[in-house]
Amino acid sequence: MNIFSLLNNDTSELNEEERELVESFNEAIREKLIEALAECEINELINELNYDENAFREKLTDIFINGKKGYIKMPTKTLIDIFLDKKDEGEFINLIESLGGI
Repeated sequence: MNIFSLLNNDTSELNEEERELVESFNEAIREKLIEALAECEINELINELNYDENAFREKLTDIFINGKKGYIKMPTKTLIDIFLDKKDEGEFINLIESLGGI
């Protein structure tokens, strides 16, 4: 089984116990990723507002004109890719480790 298949909820090759474990992990990592990405976006907007009002206005204009797809609707693999673009692999490992006893 490919890790990316698991992250995209393809659990067809797993037994029921494995499926429940993977689904629980996937849900937990999605929640952590969404929380971290939302916090990152908020911090970026606040920094732009404080230091570069034009960049802040451009970002808001882009959101209002083109929209912004919510993280909640994105596949886990996409969330991971966005997270790694904004942060580094070490922070991703820390995020996974913070899931602890799942």
